[in-house]
Amino acid sequence: MRALKIFLLVPLLTACPSTSSSDAGTDALVTPDAPLACEPDAGPPLDAGDEGPIQPMQATHAPFQNACSLQQIKDYAQCQGAKNTDLCMQFKPGQPGEACGKCIETPYSVDSGAPEWGVIVFNGSTAFVNIEGCVNQALGTFDCGSAMHALYQCEEISCSGCSGTDFGNCELESAIDPGYCEPLAHAVNPCEGASPDAGCVPTGPCAAIFSPSIPCTAQNCFPNAACDDSTRQQVDFLERIVGYMCGAPTTDCPVTAPDHCP
Repeated sequence: MRALKIFLLVPLLTACPSTSSSDAGTDALVTPDAPLACEPDAGPPLDAGDEGPIQPMQATHAPFQNACSLQQIKDYAQCQGAKNTDLCMQFKPGQPGEACGKCIETPYSVDSGAPEWGVIVFNGSTAFVNIEGCVNQALGTFDCGSAMHALYQCEEISCSGCSGTDFGNCELESAIDPGYCEPLAHAVNPCEGASPDAGCVPTGPCAAIFSPSIPCTAQNCFPNAACDDSTRQQVDFLERIVGYMCGAPTTDCPVTAPDHCP
Protein backbone atom coordinates (compact mmCIF):
# COMPACT_ATOMS: atom_id res chain seq x y z
CA MET A 1 0.00 0.00 0.00
CA ARG A 2 1.22 3.51 0.62
CA ALA A 3 4.23 2.20 2.53
CA LEU A 4 5.56 1.22 -0.90
CA LYS A 5 5.17 4.70 -2.30
CA ILE A 6 6.70 7.01 0.28
CA PHE A 7 10.40 7.79 0.12
CA LEU A 8 12.46 10.19 2.20
CA LEU A 9 12.12 13.00 -0.30
CA VAL A 10 14.20 16.15 -0.37
CA PRO A 11 12.19 19.21 -1.51
CA LEU A 12 14.07 20.60 -4.51
CA LEU A 13 11.99 23.67 -5.16
CA THR A 14 11.35 26.68 -2.98
CA ALA A 15 9.11 25.92 -0.02
CA CYS A 16 5.78 24.73 -1.32
CA PRO A 17 2.86 26.78 -0.02
CA SER A 18 1.15 25.09 2.87
CA THR A 19 -2.57 24.49 2.68
CA SER A 20 -5.36 24.07 5.15
CA SER A 21 -6.09 20.63 3.72
CA SER A 22 -4.06 17.53 4.46
CA ASP A 23 -3.57 14.27 2.59
CA ALA A 24 -4.04 12.48 5.89
CA GLY A 25 -6.03 14.69 8.22
CA THR A 26 -6.52 13.74 11.86
CA ASP A 27 -9.72 15.49 12.87
CA ALA A 28 -13.12 13.90 13.37
CA LEU A 29 -11.71 10.48 14.26
CA VAL A 30 -13.56 7.73 16.07
CA THR A 31 -12.53 4.92 18.38
CA PRO A 32 -11.46 1.86 16.38
CA ASP A 33 -13.10 -1.51 16.83
CA ALA A 34 -9.87 -3.27 17.76
CA PRO A 35 -6.16 -2.47 18.14
CA LEU A 36 -3.78 -2.94 15.21
CA ALA A 37 -0.08 -3.77 15.22
CA CYS A 38 1.16 -0.64 16.97
CA GLU A 39 -1.87 0.93 18.63
CA PRO A 40 -2.86 3.50 16.00
CA ASP A 41 -4.65 6.64 17.09
CA ALA A 42 -8.00 5.70 15.53
CA GLY A 43 -9.79 4.77 12.36
CA PRO A 44 -11.50 7.48 10.31
CA PRO A 45 -15.28 7.73 10.06
CA LEU A 46 -15.82 6.60 6.49
CA ASP A 47 -19.33 8.08 6.26
CA ALA A 48 -18.55 11.62 7.43
CA GLY A 49 -18.48 13.09 3.92
CA ASP A 50 -16.94 16.57 3.68
CA GLU A 51 -16.62 16.70 7.47
CA GLY A 52 -14.38 13.65 7.62
CA PRO A 53 -10.60 13.41 7.22
CA ILE A 54 -10.74 11.54 3.90
CA GLN A 55 -10.18 14.25 1.29
CA PRO A 56 -10.61 14.00 -2.51
CA MET A 57 -7.62 14.12 -4.78
CA GLN A 58 -6.72 16.77 -7.33
CA ALA A 59 -6.49 15.99 -11.02
CA THR A 60 -3.02 14.96 -12.21
CA HIS A 61 -1.32 16.45 -15.24
CA ALA A 62 -1.16 14.40 -18.43
CA PRO A 63 1.83 12.10 -19.04
CA PHE A 64 4.77 12.86 -21.35
CA GLN A 65 5.00 16.56 -20.57
CA ASN A 66 8.39 16.66 -22.34
CA ALA A 67 9.73 18.79 -19.47
CA CYS A 68 12.66 16.54 -18.49
CA SER A 69 15.55 15.23 -20.57
CA LEU A 70 16.71 11.64 -20.16
CA GLN A 71 19.72 12.86 -18.17
CA GLN A 72 17.54 15.00 -15.91
CA ILE A 73 15.28 12.01 -15.25
CA LYS A 74 18.29 9.90 -14.27
CA ASP A 75 19.72 12.72 -12.13
CA TYR A 76 16.43 13.24 -10.31
CA ALA A 77 16.15 9.52 -9.59
CA GLN A 78 19.69 9.51 -8.20
CA CYS A 79 19.04 12.68 -6.19
CA GLN A 80 15.92 11.33 -4.50
CA GLY A 81 16.18 7.56 -4.81
CA ALA A 82 19.88 7.17 -4.06
CA LYS A 83 20.14 10.39 -2.01
CA ASN A 84 22.89 11.81 -4.23
CA THR A 85 22.01 15.36 -3.22
CA ASP A 86 24.78 16.91 -5.35
CA LEU A 87 22.43 16.36 -8.29
CA CYS A 88 19.50 18.17 -6.67
CA MET A 89 20.55 21.80 -7.17
CA GLN A 90 19.88 21.80 -10.93
CA PHE A 91 16.11 21.50 -10.36
CA LYS A 92 15.75 24.61 -8.21
CA PRO A 93 14.30 27.91 -9.52
CA GLY A 94 16.66 29.68 -11.90
CA GLN A 95 18.62 26.51 -12.62
CA PRO A 96 18.67 24.54 -15.92
CA GLY A 97 16.32 21.84 -14.64
CA GLU A 98 13.71 24.21 -13.18
CA ALA A 99 10.97 23.25 -15.68
CA CYS A 100 11.65 19.57 -15.04
CA GLY A 101 11.48 20.08 -11.29
CA LYS A 102 8.18 21.95 -11.56
CA CYS A 103 6.68 19.12 -13.60
CA ILE A 104 7.74 16.53 -11.02
CA GLU A 105 7.09 18.38 -7.76
CA THR A 106 3.81 20.20 -7.12
CA PRO A 107 2.09 21.61 -4.02
CA TYR A 108 -0.80 19.83 -2.36
CA SER A 109 -4.20 21.37 -2.93
CA VAL A 110 -7.70 20.12 -3.64
CA ASP A 111 -9.14 23.57 -4.33
CA SER A 112 -11.03 24.35 -7.50
CA GLY A 113 -8.69 25.92 -10.02
CA ALA A 114 -5.55 24.82 -8.16
CA PRO A 115 -2.63 23.43 -10.19
CA GLU A 116 -2.79 19.80 -11.21
CA TRP A 117 -0.67 17.37 -9.25
CA GLY A 118 2.61 16.07 -10.60
CA VAL A 119 4.70 13.03 -9.74
CA ILE A 120 5.48 14.08 -6.19
CA VAL A 121 3.04 16.17 -4.16
CA PHE A 122 4.30 18.31 -1.27
CA ASN A 123 2.08 19.32 1.62
CA GLY A 124 4.42 21.57 3.55
CA SER A 125 7.52 19.54 4.36
CA THR A 126 5.93 16.14 3.73
CA ALA A 127 5.35 14.52 0.38
CA PHE A 128 3.97 11.47 -1.35
CA VAL A 129 4.57 9.87 -4.73
CA ASN A 130 1.39 10.32 -6.75
CA ILE A 131 0.87 6.70 -7.76
CA GLU A 132 -2.89 7.16 -7.85
CA GLY A 133 -2.70 10.07 -10.31
CA CYS A 134 -0.31 8.11 -12.52
CA VAL A 135 -2.77 5.22 -12.51
CA ASN A 136 -5.63 7.52 -13.50
CA GLN A 137 -3.66 8.77 -16.49
CA ALA A 138 -2.57 5.27 -17.48
CA LEU A 139 -6.09 3.85 -17.29
CA GLY A 140 -7.87 6.95 -18.61
CA THR A 141 -10.17 7.18 -15.60
CA PHE A 142 -10.38 9.17 -12.37
CA ASP A 143 -12.24 6.46 -10.48
CA CYS A 144 -9.43 4.01 -9.75
CA GLY A 145 -6.89 6.57 -8.51
CA SER A 146 -9.55 8.30 -6.44
CA ALA A 147 -10.38 5.01 -4.70
CA MET A 148 -6.67 4.35 -4.12
CA HIS A 149 -6.18 7.85 -2.72
CA ALA A 150 -8.99 7.36 -0.19
CA LEU A 151 -7.53 4.02 0.89
CA TYR A 152 -4.02 5.45 1.28
CA GLN A 153 -5.36 8.27 3.46
CA CYS A 154 -7.32 5.83 5.62
CA GLU A 155 -4.23 3.69 6.17
CA GLU A 156 -2.07 6.68 7.02
CA ILE A 157 -4.60 8.03 9.51
CA SER A 158 -5.23 4.64 11.09
CA CYS A 159 -1.50 3.95 11.43
CA SER A 160 -0.36 7.46 12.32
CA GLY A 161 1.02 6.25 15.64
CA CYS A 162 3.28 3.70 13.95
CA SER A 163 6.79 3.90 12.54
CA GLY A 164 9.29 1.72 10.73
CA THR A 165 8.20 -1.81 9.89
CA ASP A 166 5.27 -1.45 12.30
CA PHE A 167 3.76 1.11 9.93
CA GLY A 168 3.80 -1.30 6.99
CA ASN A 169 2.36 -4.09 9.12
CA CYS A 170 -0.34 -1.78 10.39
CA GLU A 171 -1.26 -0.76 6.85
CA LEU A 172 -1.71 -4.37 5.83
CA GLU A 173 -3.83 -5.12 8.88
CA SER A 174 -5.97 -2.00 8.50
CA ALA A 175 -6.83 -2.97 4.93
CA ILE A 176 -8.48 -6.22 6.04
CA ASP A 177 -10.09 -4.95 9.26
CA PRO A 178 -13.75 -3.85 8.90
CA GLY A 179 -13.20 -1.40 11.77
CA TYR A 180 -10.57 0.43 9.78
CA CYS A 181 -10.03 0.53 6.03
CA GLU A 182 -11.52 -2.69 4.68
CA PRO A 183 -14.45 -0.93 2.89
CA LEU A 184 -12.01 1.34 1.05
CA ALA A 185 -9.64 -1.53 0.31
CA HIS A 186 -12.52 -3.46 -1.25
CA ALA A 187 -13.39 -0.44 -3.39
CA VAL A 188 -9.90 -0.75 -4.90
CA ASN A 189 -9.71 -4.55 -4.93
CA PRO A 190 -12.82 -6.57 -4.01
CA CYS A 191 -10.55 -9.60 -3.53
CA GLU A 192 -8.49 -7.95 -0.78
CA GLY A 193 -8.10 -10.46 2.05
CA ALA A 194 -9.56 -13.36 0.05
CA SER A 195 -7.77 -16.69 0.04
CA PRO A 196 -5.63 -17.23 -3.09
CA ASP A 197 -7.58 -20.45 -3.60
CA ALA A 198 -10.96 -18.73 -3.53
CA GLY A 199 -10.86 -17.91 -7.24
CA CYS A 200 -11.83 -14.29 -6.64
CA VAL A 201 -11.53 -12.10 -9.75
CA PRO A 202 -11.11 -8.35 -9.10
CA THR A 203 -13.79 -6.12 -10.57
CA GLY A 204 -14.46 -2.39 -10.60
CA PRO A 205 -12.44 0.62 -11.81
CA CYS A 206 -9.10 -0.81 -10.66
CA ALA A 207 -9.55 -4.33 -12.05
CA ALA A 208 -6.96 -3.72 -14.79
CA ILE A 209 -4.07 -3.13 -12.37
CA PHE A 210 -4.69 -6.51 -10.70
CA SER A 211 -4.80 -8.36 -14.00
CA PRO A 212 -1.89 -10.59 -15.07
CA SER A 213 -1.89 -8.45 -18.22
CA ILE A 214 -1.71 -5.09 -16.43
CA PRO A 215 -1.59 -2.31 -19.07
CA CYS A 216 2.02 -1.50 -19.83
CA THR A 217 1.50 2.22 -19.18
CA ALA A 218 0.25 1.44 -15.66
CA GLN A 219 3.40 -0.56 -14.95
CA ASN A 220 5.22 2.77 -14.82
CA CYS A 221 3.16 3.72 -11.77
CA PHE A 222 4.41 1.02 -9.37
CA PRO A 223 7.73 -0.09 -7.88
CA ASN A 224 9.26 -3.21 -9.38
CA ALA A 225 9.12 -5.98 -6.79
CA ALA A 226 11.88 -7.82 -8.66
CA CYS A 227 14.48 -5.25 -7.55
CA ASP A 228 16.87 -6.84 -5.11
CA ASP A 229 17.37 -3.87 -2.78
CA SER A 230 15.39 -0.80 -1.77
CA THR A 231 17.72 1.83 -3.27
CA ARG A 232 17.76 0.15 -6.67
CA GLN A 233 14.00 -0.20 -6.49
CA GLN A 234 13.51 3.49 -5.70
CA VAL A 235 15.88 4.69 -8.43
CA ASP A 236 14.25 2.39 -10.98
CA PHE A 237 10.75 3.45 -9.92
CA LEU A 238 11.53 7.16 -10.07
CA GLU A 239 13.11 6.85 -13.50
CA ARG A 240 10.02 5.10 -14.83
CA ILE A 241 7.31 7.25 -13.25
CA VAL A 242 9.14 10.54 -13.93
CA GLY A 243 9.92 9.41 -17.47
CA TYR A 244 6.27 8.58 -18.03
CA MET A 245 4.81 11.72 -16.46
CA CYS A 246 7.43 14.35 -17.36
CA GLY A 247 9.66 12.91 -20.07
CA ALA A 248 9.44 13.00 -23.84
CA PRO A 249 6.78 10.92 -25.62
CA THR A 250 8.06 7.43 -26.38
CA THR A 251 6.80 4.23 -27.92
CA ASP A 252 8.53 2.23 -25.16
CA CYS A 253 5.85 0.80 -22.93
CA PRO A 254 6.43 0.68 -20.07
CA VAL A 255 9.11 3.37 -20.00
CA THR A 256 12.31 1.41 -19.50
CA ALA A 257 14.96 2.00 -16.86
CA PRO A 258 17.85 -0.37 -17.65
CA ASP A 259 20.67 -1.34 -15.30
CA HIS A 260 18.58 -1.17 -12.12
CA CYS A 261 16.23 -4.13 -11.98
CA PRO A 262 15.58 -7.33 -13.95
